[in-house]
Amino acid sequence: MCLGRHREAIQLCEQAENTFAQLAIPEFEIARVRLVRALIYRNLDRMDEAAVLAREAANCFREYGDTRRYTIARMTQSAILQETGRQQEALGVWQELHSIHDLDASTRVAITLDLGNCYRELGDADKAIEHISSAAAEYELLGEMVYAAKGRWALAATLVSAGRSGDAVPIFRTTWKLLENLGMEADAALVGLELAEALLMSGHADDVPAICRSLLDRFTRAGMTSRAINALAFLREAIAVGQAEPTLVRHVHDFLRRLPAESTRLTSARAQRLDD
Repeated sequence: MCLGRHREAIQLCEQAENTFAQLAIPEFEIARVRLVRALIYRNLDRMDEAAVLAREAANCFREYGDTRRYTIARMTQSAILQETGRQQEALGVWQELHSIHDLDASTRVAITLDLGNCYRELGDADKAIEHISSAAAEYELLGEMVYAAKGRWALAATLVSAGRSGDAVPIFRTTWKLLENLGMEADAALVGLELAEALLMSGHADDVPAICRSLLDRFTRAGMTSRAINALAFLREAIAVGQAEPTLVRHVHDFLRRLPAESTRLTSARAQRLDD
């Protein structure tokens, strides 16, 4: 699955499930296999099947009293619901998980962040900011700086969506530098573009040309794809002739995010890491 060899991964899931079915009490082990299959189906964009499998696995884990795996399965299900636009259903799951008290700290904070992101998608900016701010601060206390940076990024994006671009600018600046220091060049570039967009939206465009030059130089030195470099070069030229608008910056941002080398699924990664 992690190598992207999905056909083989599904075959191995089938083999594992058939083998576990020979046990006297197979349900728990089969549920573990079905959760892995749900992650594979999610990567294959078979979202409806993935959501059903994750829910079935969660039901089994709950019956066996395994809160940890129940939580992982429900997190997977809720992430899938969000990706398919079923935000209200996802919100119910995140709220349920947020009310569970006996979770480890990292999982609890991850749920808080995802709940905040769900509130943002539903347009409830106040609750989104409350939960995302809390998660970012907790990640810092836990020393999980990658996720702390992701939390700050989500907070700044939420402020922009709430019409508070000026408040988002200093958070974007800090997050950009933090991601660069962590060696996360692709994510840092995306944050840099969101910073440029926020500056344009708040009427402070003076720093935007320097940001675009910095991003282009870094991408070139890092040997990023020609498509990424061309997109940034196009944006820089547009800025040079005074034609840069927030929508153009967002267009380049979304283009870079869609590049295969820069796509990630953090929730899936968390689930895979936790269920080893």
